[in-house]
Amino acid sequence: MRNSRGFTFIEMLLVLTILLMILLVTTQFGYRQWGIQEADAYMEQLLKDIHYTQSLAERTAMGSTIQFIEKNNQLHYQIKQMNTTIKEVALPKQLKFSNDAFNKISFNANGAASSSRQFKFLSDTKQYSVKIYIGEGVPRLESL
Repeated sequence: MRNSRGFTFIEMLLVLTILLMILLVTTQFGYRQWGIQEADAYMEQLLKDIHYTQSLAERTAMGSTIQFIEKNNQLHYQIKQMNTTIKEVALPKQLKFSNDAFNKISFNANGAASSSRQFKFLSDTKQYSVKIYIGEGVPRLESL
């Protein structure tokens, strides 16, 4: 049976099905891309917070640290100076911390890293590495 524009019910159903399939595919791709961009943004923020913690130690002439902890199955990091927590950030649930033994970045009163460290973070689609070299003291973020 044709409607006033000349389309049958089957033709309209076919067009609607094709449109729904296109919408489903693009939505899944967009969701995946959103997860990647979210993880990238949080890792960039972590790098900025590491720089902040280092400059905080230099400005105040007191040591400061970033410590990674897990709360409620989610990774957090805390910026601390002495026994005071200055900032705490929860990372997205898709980011996992792969270094169980080393969970702290420390800077002395001069802003120098107390030791060289490499921290690895895993997401559903990417692996990230944060490297800090003793003596150089400049943290670097790499996507692997």
